[in-house]
Order: sequence, then C-alpha cells, then structure tokens
Amino acid sequence: MSPERNAVLHDNTQDTLRSRLADSSDRRVQRTRALLFEAYRALRDDDGAPITVSAVVERAGVTRSSFYTHFRGVDELAAATLTDYMDALVETARASVISGESKREVSHSVFLELSRFLGAHRDTYGAMLVEGGAFAKSLAQAMVELNLGTLRTRDELYGHPDVTAHFFAGGVITVLSWWLRTEPAMSPEALAQALIDVTPRDFKD
Repeated sequence: MSPERNAVLHDNTQDTLRSRLADSSDRRVQRTRALLFEAYRALRDDDGAPITVSAVVERAGVTRSSFYTHFRGVDELAAATLTDYMDALVETARASVISGESKREVSHSVFLELSRFLGAHRDTYGAMLVEGGAFAKSLAQAMVELNLGTLRTRDELYGHPDVTAHFFAGGVITVLSWWLRTEPAMSPEALAQALIDVTPRDFKD
C-alpha cells in the first residue's frame, strides 16, 4: 500500500474513532472531553493568551495524544464547545415550544442568547468564523444537525427539511461572520431581531 493511501486510511480511521468517542457513554471518555471543554473555556475567558494545544492539555491535565484522539486541533475543540453551548440552548427552546410558548419568541430568545455569547467572546470566535476553515465547517454541520433535530419535531413543514436546515445554517453563519468583523457592530438585540425577521417559517410559525 502506498504511503499516501496509508495516510488517508489513518486519517479516516482517526475520524471514525473521534466520531465514536463523541457519542460514547464511557465515563472515562466523557471525563476527558469534559476536562478539555473546561480547559478551553477557562483559556477562552482569560484575556489575551493565545489558545494552543499545549495550553489546553496543560490546563486539562491530559496528554497531547489524548487530545488528538478526541479532536484534530484547537479549532475543532472550539467548535465542539460552542456546539455544546448551542445544544443546551436548543434543548431549552424545544422544551419551551412543547410547553406552549410561541415558536417565534423562542427562536428570538435563542438568537439573542447566541448573539450575546458570541459578542462577549468576539475576539475568540470572531477570528475563527471570519477565517473559515475547520471551525466554520464544524459549526455549520452542527447547526444543520440542530436544525434537522428541530424540524423533526414539527408535525407539518413548509419546506424540505434538508434544504431548510442547510439554507438556514449557512445563512446564520454568514451573518454572524459579517457581524463579528463589523465595527461598530449592531447590538446583539438588534441582530437577534434582524435574524428572526428572515428566519424560515418552519422555525417560527
């Protein structure tokens, strides 16, 4: 087998392993991921210091090999921590809709919380979104999956769920990237309202 083929096979195997670990119920796996998440969040909230793999593993108390077993790099870890935050937002939103709250108001609350969070960490997430790359791709895929999860709870849909999920995720990320690099930026409150104004009907009717 050629070296190139070996490298591709290794990368694919590592990707499969990471995917399985992300969904694993093994307590040791969950503990390691939790330590990495906590370390990243702590470093993110420290002003000025660049976030590197070395800094994360030192803060988390794990090895570099353990880090790379779970994530390809810091961008992927950053996306995972943001996705974890978004998961909690969406789960709360779904519970609110089930309890009878307006879909429009719930969606607006999600946008407002997300805008405030990203605005508070503009230097960290802004650069990653503007640059694109692994972080933006991971975040886009996470948003698509969250959107699909929400759409599957609907009894009736106005549009095709896959098209709506991808269209909405791509649009939101593009707007957030623009907002995070714009100075002076509109307020999180104004951004949330602007986003809800263009949100597909399936998320607010």
